[in-house]
Amino acid sequence: MNKPKKTPPTRGPACLRVLLAAALGALVLLPAARCRGPLGKKGIILVVLDSLRRDHLSHFGYERAVSPFLDGLMREGILFRNAYAAAPQTVPSVSSLITGLYPYRHGSHFFSEGQSYHPTRPVSDGGLPLVREDNLLLAEAFKEKGYRTAMATSNPGVRDIYGFAQGVEHYRYIDCFSESAAGFCDGLEVNKLLAEDILPKVEDDGFFIFLHYMDVHYPYYKPHSFRGRFMEFRGEPYYLNGPAPSLPEEDLAYSQACYDEGIAHQDEVLKDLFGILERSGRREDTLVVIVSDHGDEFLEHGGLGHGTTCYNELIHSFILLSNPRLAARSVETPVSLVDVFPTLLEWAGIRPPKNIDGVSLRRLLTGRGGAPSGKPRVFISELGDIKTLIDGSLKFIHHFKRETAELYDLDADPGEREDLSSRKREETVRSTAELRVLFRKMAVSYLEGRLDEKERQNLRSLGYIR
Repeated sequence: MNKPKKTPPTRGPACLRVLLAAALGALVLLPAARCRGPLGKKGIILVVLDSLRRDHLSHFGYERAVSPFLDGLMREGILFRNAYAAAPQTVPSVSSLITGLYPYRHGSHFFSEGQSYHPTRPVSDGGLPLVREDNLLLAEAFKEKGYRTAMATSNPGVRDIYGFAQGVEHYRYIDCFSESAAGFCDGLEVNKLLAEDILPKVEDDGFFIFLHYMDVHYPYYKPHSFRGRFMEFRGEPYYLNGPAPSLPEEDLAYSQACYDEGIAHQDEVLKDLFGILERSGRREDTLVVIVSDHGDEFLEHGGLGHGTTCYNELIHSFILLSNPRLAARSVETPVSLVDVFPTLLEWAGIRPPKNIDGVSLRRLLTGRGGAPSGKPRVFISELGDIKTLIDGSLKFIHHFKRETAELYDLDADPGEREDLSSRKREETVRSTAELRVLFRKMAVSYLEGRLDEKERQNLRSLGYIR
């Protein structure tokens, strides 16, 4: 079967990158006299912090001092405070991040409650999703324009064998489940690969690097220096993905303390990453973009872990752009992680494709206000049968299998405690109709990879298979 032909993004005028940088008051990496296309750009590093819950960061008011370094980056960079993940689980969320498409369009997502990715078969019987080859990935778009591309990941689902390395020249995977790692994914090992293997290969060329860290992800009981920092260590905390029994208050507090220790370690990993850039002389001309793909829940809506609901503890994220030459800015306007794709391409002077869901955040970088497109936006987050629309302060969740609907006013009820669907029938009916259209359009074709015993064991260790 012939591989579907991709339509690569097209480059704008040769000096667009300089004009854009001047207009934004943003990062000018080369003087206009040396304007010579995208190769004149320097580095872009996209960082995914797996399972990092937004409201467990000190910068957003969390009571524990878990993230002093990241807090500083957020104060000094451009921070989009209200970003929505396209899914509450890594594979569909990251797929949206690097394609600019919602899951129902890129096709790499859950199909139904309790079934994982395959529409009729559970994950334990095989079928992790492959990123479709006809999807254009960020690395491919950058490589097309002469950038060097690299990727380092420790997530067993975000791998080359599942299509995530399309367009990546230098791919590195850290097997957290090797005998020596024993299931613990330390981001310092990702940083070591970056410093000793990846950066020397890209040298002084323009580059795009994708880094995926698992320091916050379950298992929370990690053998690093922060163990016992917030509560005395007493072994593995209770964990599962999905509905959970009521836990004694002290047990729930212990799980959260172990989770927060993972955030504290992740903060040190980020500090080490930026130290590598400083020592290599790349900090000044490298844009670092940091996001969380989703959060974790702690019984706020009757569950633990992630990947089973679309409440804000799982999908409310952030987008941080960091570079010493950027003027600090905090942006309240809601955005989506699908916006990272066109924003990074436009940053580099590469015209994004037109048929994507993401919108470039270029206008918001300068504080001009308003939605990037000039119109109010409706955001989507989905998990198979569970479809979510966020329209201003209203958030609508429809479960197609159960035929249930929920409606929340996020301004008045940020914790999503009071369901307004029975009182606001007009909004509920309208949102249901919109979601039914999307549901009918949802990609039903898929590619699947069989799980061998080792992959099955890895997923079991991460809580995805019981």
